[in-house]
Amino acid sequence: MNELEEAGSKDVYKDLEELTEFLKDGVEILEDEVDKNELKEFVLPIIFYKAIHDKYQDVFDELVEEYGDETIAKDKDFHDYHVPDECSWENLLSTNRRIDKKINDILNTLEDANPEKLEGVFTTDYVDADIDNSVLRELVQHFDKKNLSTKWIDARVFSQAFRELVKDFADKEGRDPGEFFTPSGIIKIMVSMIAPFEDGDEFHDPACGSGDMLIEIANHYDKEQDEARHRLTYTGQEKIKNVPTMARINAYLNKQKLDVKAGDPLSNPQFTEDGNELKKFDYVLTNFPFGDDWAKNELKEDPYERFNWVDKLPRKDRADYAYIMHMVEQLKEDGMMASVVPQGVLFRKNEKKFRRYLIENDLVEAVIGLPEKLFGQDTGIAPAIILVNKDKPKERENKVFFLHAGDERFYRELSAQNELTEEGIDHIIGNYEGFTSEERVSRVVDEQEIEENDYNLNIALYVDTTEPEEEIDVKEEFDKLKTMEEELEEIKQTRDEHMGVLGYE
Repeated sequence: MNELEEAGSKDVYKDLEELTEFLKDGVEILEDEVDKNELKEFVLPIIFYKAIHDKYQDVFDELVEEYGDETIAKDKDFHDYHVPDECSWENLLSTNRRIDKKINDILNTLEDANPEKLEGVFTTDYVDADIDNSVLRELVQHFDKKNLSTKWIDARVFSQAFRELVKDFADKEGRDPGEFFTPSGIIKIMVSMIAPFEDGDEFHDPACGSGDMLIEIANHYDKEQDEARHRLTYTGQEKIKNVPTMARINAYLNKQKLDVKAGDPLSNPQFTEDGNELKKFDYVLTNFPFGDDWAKNELKEDPYERFNWVDKLPRKDRADYAYIMHMVEQLKEDGMMASVVPQGVLFRKNEKKFRRYLIENDLVEAVIGLPEKLFGQDTGIAPAIILVNKDKPKERENKVFFLHAGDERFYRELSAQNELTEEGIDHIIGNYEGFTSEERVSRVVDEQEIEENDYNLNIALYVDTTEPEEEIDVKEEFDKLKTMEEELEEIKQTRDEHMGVLGYE
């Protein structure tokens, strides 16, 4: 009997399409009962609970078979999460009345049993939602059909299916998918730019969405040093309701420890020390929401002194530089920050004062211009990556590396969006690592030149981004013209002969 057969009578998944469809079918059960903006709030906790339970049960059954002792099989050291008896899936499945209350009770008990791992994850109140009991029963019965244990489902398949589910939520809510996740090619570039890492390094994402950036850091370190991800520390914050639960699920599927807290990072930063200072990190990286509103008036007297670069704060309806200032303040003395930004932050006139601060303090190490439509056809904006380094290598001091990756050498067109190619990603990373100047691609610029350009960081000022004109071979073109003239003369002569035969002069 193979491992999949050992999983029991319930089917298990071996491919992405089948698993994705199963998860989406579960969402459809609630679509007529719950506002589209709240679907993820009620579906994700059930999926997470089912995956935790099934993994626990599978490991428990193996341990009972091995040791013949249920007490040993329940030892918390053997399990990712402890699942008390009253939280069993069978307990929920056998409930006929007040399923909403039963779900609340189970999730609260599960969180209490795993306080360090699940604190603040299960915040949904199924009783207040007033969902019909029969619909909740149908939802539970649907997810009962399949074993969602990561013991049987390949973590990469489950993680990608979860990503597709997140995209589906974004589509239903009319949101930019970039609010929940960042294309993997962009993340790979950012992580490679801030690498290499060392054991004990601390990473933070203040707008972490589903946690993809922090997970890619872990994957990168695993490749550098086999199974080394747990030697690093990962924290994140997210202000969109219930998205922190997405990040926790994503981390679980990728076997990663991730501390994610809910709240607006500008108005209510969650990672502080002694309550009055921001916690400092070795690395901060993010894809913050572009052009977001922020509590400008309330933060004029910011207790953490994050927004004091200049006298005037960023616009109330454009928090881009508020996020950048926040992240720079989160860095240790030798820390690095990588962020996806709208290209407008590079050249908007009223934000010159913030760019001037960055350049005069020699904080910007690199600016990478990316292709448009990387987040989908409906998001035509061409983003950029800005890299801040508070401890530049001596040879890079007072210099900024600019790279233009907006042409077809770096990406391919898909049906719904553009995608960076592996060759394009390697090209970007290679040029950055070598601080290489390449015609029409990249250039290392002295900060004095940026000052002369009035602190404008528009990539086109430093790298020629226009399409090269095709070289003309003058002799070849002249010979073509001469041949055409001879052909034209022959045509005229033939015409005159024909006109003469017809009696026309």
